[in-house]
Amino acid sequence: MRFSPYSLRTRILGQLTVLILAAMLLIDVLMVKLWERDLIADRVRAGKLVIQALGSLVAGVLADPTRADDPAALRLRRWVAGAGFSDLVVVDLRGNLLLSTGPRETADHEALLDARRGASLEAPAPHFSGRIWGLLWTVPARVSVSGPLISDGRLLGGASLAGDLGPLYLRLARSQKVVLLYILLNALVLLLVGFYLLSRTVVNPIRRLVEITREARLDAPFTPPGDIPRDEIGHLYRSLNLMRRRIDEQHRELESHIARLERTN
Repeated sequence: MRFSPYSLRTRILGQLTVLILAAMLLIDVLMVKLWERDLIADRVRAGKLVIQALGSLVAGVLADPTRADDPAALRLRRWVAGAGFSDLVVVDLRGNLLLSTGPRETADHEALLDARRGASLEAPAPHFSGRIWGLLWTVPARVSVSGPLISDGRLLGGASLAGDLGPLYLRLARSQKVVLLYILLNALVLLLVGFYLLSRTVVNPIRRLVEITREARLDAPFTPPGDIPRDEIGHLYRSLNLMRRRIDEQHRELESHIARLERTN
């Protein structure tokens, strides 16, 4: 079969490709948005759990918060890193800095405000800041979780966790390579199956009809190789047969009229 860019098969193949890829990409965009939301929610949930568990450990750091080798302080660092955060700021009830961990050993003004604000909250709450480009749109650059520190029912102060969301989006972007490969394979399978079904039910009957009309005579009906289907293709066969009968009747009337004219002359 010779390839033609204007054939019905080529047009069906092109439209199927566009529709299937568009549908799969829309599904992927939706899934990316859901994954992004779930990953950020998990990060916030981990930060809340860390702050809720900090109360029992902060008491061991209160005596000498500047000692970096304090076992409680080292344990705090591991908790913060395990939850996906890089900075921890702890303040007492008066708002004085008790502990600051992370790449910057001194807390900045914004982190102190978040920790002091956390002491006045009833439960840990998240806060997002900055904007960076994610996969397809701008997303928050940093997340901080602030909340009160409570031990044995006593309010000790407030704490604030902060971390960059860039590595999270980077992991999400890397996972898209596998997702895109799956989309291409799935689209290829759907395209082949859809093209085969449409060719069998639409293109092939039309091609047979074209061949029949090309070789048909007016004194013979248009009949498909098998039974006439009951779909639009069958209606087309019936319409062609009706048109053939009308042409045949008009042809006979014309011959009769010509014969009368010849007898008259």
